Amino acid sequence: MSSQTTSQCKEKKLLHPILHQIPESIRFGLAGFISNVVFVLGLNHATHLFGDTHPASTIYALYTMCHIPFGHALNSHLVFGWPKPYMPSLLKNAPIGLTAMTLGTFITSFLVKISFESKVVNVLKDIGLGKEDEIDENGNFYSSLMVMLVTGVWSFGLTTIINSPKSPNKNKGNKDL
Repeated sequence: MSSQTTSQCKEKKLLHPILHQIPESIRFGLAGFISNVVFVLGLNHATHLFGDTHPASTIYALYTMCHIPFGHALNSHLVFGWPKPYMPSLLKNAPIGLTAMTLGTFITSFLVKISFESKVVNVLKDIGLGKEDEIDENGNFYSSLMVMLVTGVWSFGLTTIINSPKSPNKNKGNKDL
């Protein structure tokens, strides 16, 4: 194990020391994938449980709020290391999930307005990658992929900025001038 890897292990407490050998961007992508799978499955379950008694938007908003601590804990264990103290770190990261939810809502609305799904379906049909009976133009698969891509990049950027260790040189300022 190199001295840099050893010092990283002392700096960050990840779920397992072997994770330090995987690049941070790969770990972040893995954490994002796991988080998205859990989110989709959990939201689907919550919709089945409460869909008859509550509007979909309320279920989405409440489930997203409940999912934020899970996503933060997952990123802490796999990517950035477990923060001490935990609660200030969670509170610092919660706005990322909230802004991603808001961004996703606006993007979804925009994509519906421009008929994004049917445009993608038509392009796929035109290039021979889809058949009339295999692609549902009323679905939202491609729109969901686009929203996931944009909010994923958004969350990656903000999470990296907020959770990356601060450089000691940035805090010193330029006192020599």
